[in-house]
Amino acid sequence: NEYQLSDEYMNRYLTACEARIGDAKWDMEVFSQFANEALDNKALDIVMHRIFGSLPAAESERNMILDRWQQWQQADVRFWTLEEEQTHGNTFDYLSHSLQHFFRTEPQNGDVPTAATRVWGGIGGFDGRGGLGHGIMHCVEREWWQQWEDYVGWNWEADMQMQPRIRKRPGPISTDKLIDRSEEAPVGGTLGSYEVMKPGLIKGVDYVLVPPGVWDVLFELYGGGPPLPRMVLPPPRMERRTRTFSTDSKQMEDEDVVSSDASVEVVSHKNGKVLRIPEALAVATHPLVLHVQVCDAQQPYRRGDAGPMSIRVMATPDQPLWRLYSEVIVRLPIQNSKAMDRDGRGQARLWRNVEPDGQTDALSRYGPWSLLCKNRSAILPVTNLDLEFEDNYDELKKDWRKYTDHATVEGIGLINGDKLMLEYAIQNKAGEFIWPREAAAKASRMRRIADDELKFRRLLRGVDDEDNAISPPPKLVGMEIDAMDISGRWFQVEILEVQIDEEAHDHDEEVTDGPAQNGGGSDQPTVTKEIRVDFTEFGGHSEWINVESDRLATAGRFTLGKPDDDDSDEKSSSTKNGSEAKIKSGVTLKKTNGEVPDQNAGKVCTFPGYGACGLANLGNTCYANSAIQCISYMPLLRAYLLSAQYKANGDLNKDNPLGTGGKLLEEFAELLRVMWMGKYGERSPNRFRSQLGKARSQFAGADQQDAQEFLNYILDVLHEDSNKIKKKPYVEAVEDDWVENNSLQRVGEESWRRFLRRNRSVMADVAMGQVLNTVTCPVCDFSSRNFDPFNLLSLPFPTVADVVFVCTVIRRGTPLNSPRILNRPRKGEKKKRYDLKKLKANPNIPSDTLVIEEYAIAMSRLADIGDLKLRLQNICGIPANNLKLCKLDELTVMPEAADENPVKTHQKITPLPDKEGPCVQLARTLSSSDDVTKPSSPTRIVAFEKTIRPRPVAFPEKRASEEDKDRLTDEDEATTADEDEDIDSVQDPRAYSPKERQLVLEQLKQYGDKTECRIYDSDPLDIQKAMSRSLWPEKPSDFKLGLRVDAIDHREHWFPGSVIEIIEDVADGNSEEKAETVTKVRVHFDNFSSKWDETYEIEAFTSGQVQPLYSHATPRSKPTEFIVLNRYTDRKLKKTILFGQDYYLQCPPEWSTARAGAHVLAQASRFMQKPELSPSRGPVDVDDISDEEINMTTRIFDKTFSAVNELIDILIDYDRKYTLASLGVSDDGKDLLGDDYRNTEYDGSEFAASMAKKVSNILPKLPFEVRLIALDIPGSGGTKSSINEEQPFPFSCMRTIGNFVNARHAIALHWREPPLDKSYIPKTFVDHPILYQAPPTAIHKSSTDVKNESNAHASKNNPGSGGMDLSVCLTEFCKTQKLELAECWRCPRCKEFREGKQHMDIWRLPDLLTFHIKRFNCSARWREKITTKVNFPLTGLDMSDWCHSESVCVDNVVYDLIGVMNHYGGMTGGHYVATCKATACGPDGQEEVAFSFPGAGTNMALVSDEADKVGWRLGGIRKEKEMVNQNKVSAAAAAKYASESAEPLWLQFDDELVEPIPPRNVVSEMAYVLFYRRRQLTPANIANYSTLE
Repeated sequence: NEYQLSDEYMNRYLTACEARIGDAKWDMEVFSQFANEALDNKALDIVMHRIFGSLPAAESERNMILDRWQQWQQADVRFWTLEEEQTHGNTFDYLSHSLQHFFRTEPQNGDVPTAATRVWGGIGGFDGRGGLGHGIMHCVEREWWQQWEDYVGWNWEADMQMQPRIRKRPGPISTDKLIDRSEEAPVGGTLGSYEVMKPGLIKGVDYVLVPPGVWDVLFELYGGGPPLPRMVLPPPRMERRTRTFSTDSKQMEDEDVVSSDASVEVVSHKNGKVLRIPEALAVATHPLVLHVQVCDAQQPYRRGDAGPMSIRVMATPDQPLWRLYSEVIVRLPIQNSKAMDRDGRGQARLWRNVEPDGQTDALSRYGPWSLLCKNRSAILPVTNLDLEFEDNYDELKKDWRKYTDHATVEGIGLINGDKLMLEYAIQNKAGEFIWPREAAAKASRMRRIADDELKFRRLLRGVDDEDNAISPPPKLVGMEIDAMDISGRWFQVEILEVQIDEEAHDHDEEVTDGPAQNGGGSDQPTVTKEIRVDFTEFGGHSEWINVESDRLATAGRFTLGKPDDDDSDEKSSSTKNGSEAKIKSGVTLKKTNGEVPDQNAGKVCTFPGYGACGLANLGNTCYANSAIQCISYMPLLRAYLLSAQYKANGDLNKDNPLGTGGKLLEEFAELLRVMWMGKYGERSPNRFRSQLGKARSQFAGADQQDAQEFLNYILDVLHEDSNKIKKKPYVEAVEDDWVENNSLQRVGEESWRRFLRRNRSVMADVAMGQVLNTVTCPVCDFSSRNFDPFNLLSLPFPTVADVVFVCTVIRRGTPLNSPRILNRPRKGEKKKRYDLKKLKANPNIPSDTLVIEEYAIAMSRLADIGDLKLRLQNICGIPANNLKLCKLDELTVMPEAADENPVKTHQKITPLPDKEGPCVQLARTLSSSDDVTKPSSPTRIVAFEKTIRPRPVAFPEKRASEEDKDRLTDEDEATTADEDEDIDSVQDPRAYSPKERQLVLEQLKQYGDKTECRIYDSDPLDIQKAMSRSLWPEKPSDFKLGLRVDAIDHREHWFPGSVIEIIEDVADGNSEEKAETVTKVRVHFDNFSSKWDETYEIEAFTSGQVQPLYSHATPRSKPTEFIVLNRYTDRKLKKTILFGQDYYLQCPPEWSTARAGAHVLAQASRFMQKPELSPSRGPVDVDDISDEEINMTTRIFDKTFSAVNELIDILIDYDRKYTLASLGVSDDGKDLLGDDYRNTEYDGSEFAASMAKKVSNILPKLPFEVRLIALDIPGSGGTKSSINEEQPFPFSCMRTIGNFVNARHAIALHWREPPLDKSYIPKTFVDHPILYQAPPTAIHKSSTDVKNESNAHASKNNPGSGGMDLSVCLTEFCKTQKLELAECWRCPRCKEFREGKQHMDIWRLPDLLTFHIKRFNCSARWREKITTKVNFPLTGLDMSDWCHSESVCVDNVVYDLIGVMNHYGGMTGGHYVATCKATACGPDGQEEVAFSFPGAGTNMALVSDEADKVGWRLGGIRKEKEMVNQNKVSAAAAAKYASESAEPLWLQFDDELVEPIPPRNVVSEMAYVLFYRRRQLTPANIANYSTLE
């Protein structure tokens, strides 16, 4: 009745008692059975506390709080009021030994006295008064405080005496409702000992304030949390005065501020009552939080946050800086014997991190810090902090104020989130204090750092000041340098080995420097060099490092040199032993887990009592090491294994065929015992690895494995090897009809009971839960409900299965979409060229009249890029192999221009690699962020249709080209081979068969006809080969410009080229008097620069060194491709810019430049659309365009269109005429040559002159100049350098485009202003100074729906730049999804396979909850790793939103993080690193499981006076003679610091390396598996598995 248990539980209690009346003595098993039947968790909690004597009665609890509150009134409140201090006795009968020791104000039993005002964990600084000097208070939910008041009968002065209203004991202290868990707030727990409170909370309504001493007592009695300490703000209406206050026996004077408002003064208490907190007393609910780390004296320039101890400190802008310093030195451990003099004091100073966000240059990683108070330092008390406070408070405070120059936090420039570093001085051999950072980076060296760095890099590369190789090369082996290991630590090491890799530079396939003729053409080989250094002496391993890496530096730049012998003997000995064990594979590596090697062998545990034991990598075993570390920090399970309860309870199941006969469990427990001895910093799990390989061959080798698969396997093994069910009975699943007729609670309980009939183990009790799996039939609406057990939940990312591409398709120019030019009548004619209705022959094309179209396409993330092209083909009608994909960037190049001005923007394109791959890779390439899982804006690309439309072959005698060879029959192939053999056997290189001649004549019938260039594009390969043979010279006078040839170099490689110059030169050996001229030709080779041109005489043609085109060289299979750019020179601004849409053109390489020029003009016509001259359309938006202006504009455009059209006709006509004349064919196609098909007498010079005259008359009428430029020139616009490197495009029939242009060239259309009278400019050209007019963009109707759906999904699940919340993944896990028919779900009612709708709910939550984040996504062809950052809370994960409303886990659903497995790397390889929250535990499994947060009394099981006998205990570390090893002393002090710190300790386990890391670094995009524990563990599990003293 005292605890008001319900009648239901009382009946269960009495029934259970009657069943066991005959039992004389209950053991733990009988008690456990009784508790499960008779008590709920809350009642069991009360019983356990009663049994073990740690739960006082309500009256005793009230008296304890009364004493602490009175003590605060007497001591602490004086910081805020004028009250005199009074002393009163304390009653701590029910508190732990640690709290009694902490609250003791008088020396007892020789203990060092402690100031009563100090706040536990050092929060509040040296004197506990906080950053503002007015004390510290804790925030508690008002609702919980009211429940506690009712429970104990709490009363205030002037209130009537209260009696306890109820006897229902409150649950754990609750503060979660005060914490801000919004997306804008920091992730819970990442600020260490601080949590961000919600804005707008009201004191007295939402929360109450309690003194620190009261919080300590309540926290030990109730647990819960997290703590919310806050600084007390100054009282209102402050006036400054000097007053005297007492602390223990010492009188001190302090200058403080007090209130003149009498309403806030506190009168002394009477009759043992306590006073209410004054209404005016307030706290800083949202202080600044600063991150402070200690500088590693051995690694002062170490980069990264892992390694140094760090804390979080709250501050306010007006806080004195000296108080911030006092809290830092109290809370940060300084465990270095060289940091203090004989008096136990040292010197320290603060640094501030000044690295800009996103800065990644190498030098910033070493020293992005600046001194906070330059040229000054402060006293650092290292030992006897309490005595320093008692005896030297005034001296210390005066020194600290002098160091900070009375500055404030805001005055010194600190803001929220700043990083500070505490650097302490160390003594050198002379006994003088030196600063580690100054010693590592001396001023003289810093002045020469740039030169030294350059010389050092050149020395490593083996080159001199002019980058010429040094001969002989410098000797690097044995040279001492500074090198950084993979963990970011700098060491001074020697170079062991040098590796030189020489690779010849491979020329581009399309663009090469030249043929290797006359011994030239090969570049100097590039040399890269790596060096090997060994970190084994420092606990690492040897590594190859590139000489250009920022991980190398000159010796002494980032290190203090080799460790001194006088303080590193033990460390050197231990590391040496460890190194020899690794190198020699001697006795140490072969020792079993059960053996206890010598204590001095190997590394020393850095945090004894907290695990901190690394595991050696035995060959790609990081996956196992990380999982083992995380399991070793699971409460209850850890105690069960370390205490060997599986043996004592008889749980070891050696007969279970699903397990390993208990062998793996025993080996795993033995490994954990070695790890938790508190002696070793590194162990090698050889024996466990051997047993693991025997049990599962998958993990026997050295292959990389998935850590989640190993974790799942080891959890199953631990379950089966400890299963109490020796022989599993057959258990039927619950039937659907029975499920339908009973409540979910009944069904869930029955399903769990049936599961436990076959599975009763520690894993089933503490780490297994239930999910409710509901599948609904879409036909009959029947819902099948199954309760499935789990030990690990695999959480998917939100369904971003599709990558949305917004693709702009730009079609080739045709008479349909550019009719004003390409369908314009010929000059002198009126009838248009083509009937456009007859040209629309492709019904699959949405519209033939469009130039630019936009499509939004949703593709599967792992779909192939080729599939994207196929989708484009299906919706736009362009064959996939005719599409070229590019990245599209729209740049504003003239911001001052009007919006309708076409030169305002530039649509820049970047070609995408034409290779296979997943669409997500393409999206990642185009995205500015690697996080493509967040549904941000769609990916924009542009697809160009190839501008060549091959002419359909209309005759059967088509040549067997490269693309047609696969269609030839065997007989045809044999015939072709015979013919080739016949041709080769002919001595005359000009000869070709009648069949080839007939093929050329058939092609000439269509080449250059009225459809050429406008509808079809002919490939003149066969024609050019025939022309080369027809014009082949027999004597020097037969040389022709433009003759196409094949030439051979000295390596017998053939290259195609063209004769570009005929040279009359003096013959060799002739004197000037008898000058005899000789005719030579200069040949320019395709795809090579002019420096590789060669000259030949007629003998080279007759001897076979030069032969007709493609006699031996291979024709290019791909057309010549180049980019076309639009340029414009603004006269007012005097600058040339690129503008408009860039695009690609393709030309057959054997086209003449005249034919290619016609193609350039035809495709440029797409961007010379005639504007619609109306008020709402066109280049300008005006309402008063006059008829005269409209007529003038129309005339200008018509003249321009006519000029472009006429020039195209001229170029096509002349190209055809020149081709026919060269081959000796008449205009009507009649062959005018004899049987030898020779036309050596033809002279085309007059023909060329006639063409040049006509072209020169038309070119000024064009709206632009056509110029050939180098590809790297456009950015320089109109600079002199660019003018010298560009030239007008030559419209010639005697030069092929493949010989004239290569991949380094581009075509620039330099647009002119329209021919206008400057005295009168029509309004249509005011803001539109050129005739460039882009066609409108047509948006496909289905694209709108796709983009709207994508935007809706983005707004719903957009994780933002800070990552995705874990709640999003949990919601994705539980959401309703449609099953595929292939998943074979059979409806129990329909008896058919259906595509059911599946929904998941969590029904039963375990104490230890594990999440697997599904980062690896696979398809049949491609795989990817999702690198999206998941923001998982370190504290306060509330699972209630994902639990079924009727489930058994509606209460006690708050979890805190205890470990993370991180995966670094990608799909092809990676590395696993574990991060664990270090909690104290003994080698026998004794652990504190009631608390998730640090606090006074939370380590009471580990600080007893008898702890000295063990050696790892935290409260009584022995000072024995054998503990002379400084490392062990430092480790013991570090463990003591961890036990007394308000900051949770997080450790990072990278195989052998164990280091502390800040809480904010726990959350990263590498997180793979998350381990959580229930904040309030199930009392039944505590009773069953916790090891209690």
